[in-house]
Amino acid sequence: MVFVFFYGKLNNADLIKNLDNDSQFYNGYVTVNKYDRENDILEISNKTNHNSELLYGKVVKINMDIYELIKKLNENEEYRFNKNNFATIWASSLSGNNVHIVYIIY
Repeated sequence: MVFVFFYGKLNNADLIKNLDNDSQFYNGYVTVNKYDRENDILEISNKTNHNSELLYGKVVKINMDIYELIKKLNENEEYRFNKNNFATIWASSLSGNNVHIVYIIY
């Protein structure tokens, strides 16, 4: 089981349910250096103070490891990744009640 942050084209409740019926998710955000929405390019700085742009999406608790998740996403052409980069990052719920370290795929 892992926590993952989905944004952009992955910020889709139907997709999340298709990946794992038992997944749980809520609306949340992460702080990143830069996100180019038009080209779907995400930059995360190793220096926390450089990450100042809020990126909204879904925080997902899913019953598989990160490698299984990437493999499953890549089976669907619409959600296939050109890169299989991932990092860990702090994510918060919009209500402020939940904070998790999550994987973010970019």
